[in-house]
Amino acid sequence: MILATNAYTPQLLPSVPIQPRRAQMLASEPEAARLCEQPTYSHFGYRYWRQMPTGEILVGGWRDTSMETEIGYVERPTASIQSHLEDHLRGMGARGEITHRWAGTMGFTESGLPLVGPVDGMPNVYICAGYNGHGMGFAFMSAKQLVAGL
Repeated sequence: MILATNAYTPQLLPSVPIQPRRAQMLASEPEAARLCEQPTYSHFGYRYWRQMPTGEILVGGWRDTSMETEIGYVERPTASIQSHLEDHLRGMGARGEITHRWAGTMGFTESGLPLVGPVDGMPNVYICAGYNGHGMGFAFMSAKQLVAGL
């Protein structure tokens, strides 16, 4: 069995050192002008934005402005973080309406690297979790590494 449950792994195995943290984003309606030429990450990945080819702008992050409130499993946007996201969107020159706001839970490890391998004391149970906000890249490579080692 492979536990690929990221932030939720400690709910199954309380001894696994993964901390749940909320990530928040918003999306605007399409802008006619190109306000962002390429996906951008700043503040060590805590802030990020991009404009889709169809004009919508996605802005996420700003968790670093309130780290203590962004720990846990509550997956609802908060006014504080959403205000930062909206301020950045407007600072980019976007004038359109915000069409979506959302939040999700990510799993973080102390080392900043995923936990991949057998679970101590549990034969035939493996873990592949703790992607530290980089699940799109870490999850694929972690799963590939785990399966190659089985």
